[in-house]
Amino acid sequence: MGMPEIRRADERCLVALVRAANVDATAFQFLRNMLGSLVTRSARLQRIRVLVEGAGAASVERLPVIDDLNESHAYPRTWVTPDDFELVWADSEFSKARRVLLAFGAPPPTDVAIKLQPYVLAWFGLLERGAFCAPYGLPFETESVGDGLSVFDETSYEISIRRFVASEAGFHVLANMLGHFSRNVLAIESVEID
Repeated sequence: MGMPEIRRADERCLVALVRAANVDATAFQFLRNMLGSLVTRSARLQRIRVLVEGAGAASVERLPVIDDLNESHAYPRTWVTPDDFELVWADSEFSKARRVLLAFGAPPPTDVAIKLQPYVLAWFGLLERGAFCAPYGLPFETESVGDGLSVFDETSYEISIRRFVASEAGFHVLANMLGHFSRNVLAIESVEID
């Protein structure tokens, strides 16, 4: 998926052309959440309509407004399997500061941080722009801040989040991104979300 080509259709409508494949329809919840910040600029978002190029007549799928009762299935689910890595959700006390530990089976190559960085920064970009803000509020009402990627021990790295005020489902996206990394770059043994 590349950067969208954006053009103005008329004085009230922008069109963004994005080339992508196999996109879960619920992923457009992230776009809805991030565009919620437009109200701070006196812009009113009326509708997001997604059209599939080259597809026949399609049915309309209305995505629900995310709330406490539906967030676990209104956002994309985790697609990683045990073949990708073991995914562990730590049973910790509530905290706005969060971390994700990535364990490799052996000490990883010295350039693993450079290879991981684009995945982490892309996820931080979504997090900080409010992609996972619902059901807690609009992007300008909630503020999440990524921190960084660092060595945890000789076989592990830590992704730290300074302030996480968002849906736990945001970690599903990170897990999916790390699954891609594990399948295509370097195998990860386990991911622990704390």
